[in-house]
Amino acid sequence: MATIDEKKDPIGLVEGGVLDEMDEEARRHAELEAKLNKDLDEKILSNPNSFPKAVFFIIPNEMGERFCFYGINPLLKDYLKEFVGYKSNKAEAMVHVYKSVTYFFPLVGAAISDSFLDKYKTIVSLSTFYLLGVSLLAIFSKPGVIGTPPTVPEWGPLLGLFLIAFGTGGIKPCVSSHGGDQFLSVQKLELNKFYNYFYMSINVGAVAAGFITPAIKNRSCYDLAGGKDCYAWAFGVYRPFPIPKNALTNGFNHEKAKAAASESQGETNVIELFDLLRVIMVISPAPFFWMAFDQNNTSWQSLTDQMNRSVWPSSETINAVMNPLLIVILAPIWANFIYPAIERRVQFGLLRRMVVGMILCGLAFIVCGIIQNRVSSNCVVREFTNAGVTSTECIDDGISTPIFIIPYFIMTTGEILFSISGLNFTYMEVGKRTKSSCAALWLLGTALGNVFATALFESPIGDTDHTGRAKFFYINAGICFGASILQMFLNRFYVYKADR
Repeated sequence: MATIDEKKDPIGLVEGGVLDEMDEEARRHAELEAKLNKDLDEKILSNPNSFPKAVFFIIPNEMGERFCFYGINPLLKDYLKEFVGYKSNKAEAMVHVYKSVTYFFPLVGAAISDSFLDKYKTIVSLSTFYLLGVSLLAIFSKPGVIGTPPTVPEWGPLLGLFLIAFGTGGIKPCVSSHGGDQFLSVQKLELNKFYNYFYMSINVGAVAAGFITPAIKNRSCYDLAGGKDCYAWAFGVYRPFPIPKNALTNGFNHEKAKAAASESQGETNVIELFDLLRVIMVISPAPFFWMAFDQNNTSWQSLTDQMNRSVWPSSETINAVMNPLLIVILAPIWANFIYPAIERRVQFGLLRRMVVGMILCGLAFIVCGIIQNRVSSNCVVREFTNAGVTSTECIDDGISTPIFIIPYFIMTTGEILFSISGLNFTYMEVGKRTKSSCAALWLLGTALGNVFATALFESPIGDTDHTGRAKFFYINAGICFGASILQMFLNRFYVYKADR
């Protein structure tokens, strides 16, 4: 039945009998798409072990965008306390609200991409909102523009943060799936390598931001008492990598075909919808992982704020840098050495890796609880002035931030097992038409996780001084362990697409 030469099968139609399952209209459009992409795909097939040209623009662009996003995160809690005047637990809760909104917007981005624009146009369009939000946040953070610390009206920073959330959230489901679309069905190994490099680029940007933006913020720019008032300049550091136009017109694989061939709602779409529903069910425990993981800029930073401040690195820097730095180091080690060594002995598929990742996340929070008990037992109340605002903290000079390498090593290993595996799983296990939607639903887990974290911070267990924070960490650990048990249960009923 198949009419497309398997050597020129750019979208995997012949492989697996997909073409035979299509109705007549879908088959006609698929053959048209294959014809339009024939020349480009023949070039890729002539050297299938190399990356498509577009990938070399997608990865550095992602690194620049993540530099901007992760440059804001380590400063946000203190900014809301010192400039807007929030209480500590409200500032922590607001950070999670911001992250939650950010990861709800991928649903909007996926809808725009799949129903109105293609992935690339969605990325370009929503990036303008991103840039506008960063600009407004930087402008409103200059003392005197709309107010002076600690009485800066909250509407200004929150408007900037909302636009950033809309921009970065909207493009997120499009970027990773757009990168995956550049590969042909015969390039499965290269696709796996791409996702590892893609994830590493995110963390390279985060490492650079973690060193640069706190260092800028800690300078004295506006002569406020205590200094450390350069939030405007720190927020304003935004350096995306431009993508040349010729790379867009010549290097991206299937967008031209999509514009020319709109696919009908046939039998294949129904199959892909059921695949999507299966994936959604099995990744449903993911929000509990993200609820815990995203506390590095809130509860974890509040703990390191209580440590000796004369020892480098600072609380902001270690919480911004340690995780992405360890990702860059550990991710290739796991991909190239540890996974192959394990799989020579036992099956260690993507879903099993996610279970282990959740368990490690819980263990990291137990370590944090132990450290918090030590700090709370030995700290002394001191007074500090930053950006003209005076506050008190209970400081333990006998312990310093480098000890946090221990929980970060455990948490980062858990992230490698859970997050990279989940990203790969949600791309591989759904059909072509639902990849952006599946990426958005995967990111929705982060949004829901931050909603749960906000609820924890606003609850009595979250609104406590340092003496009650150890219990807070242990509760988070228990939730992670419970989620890992639920994940194991759901895994028992899932059959990988390749095994059906």
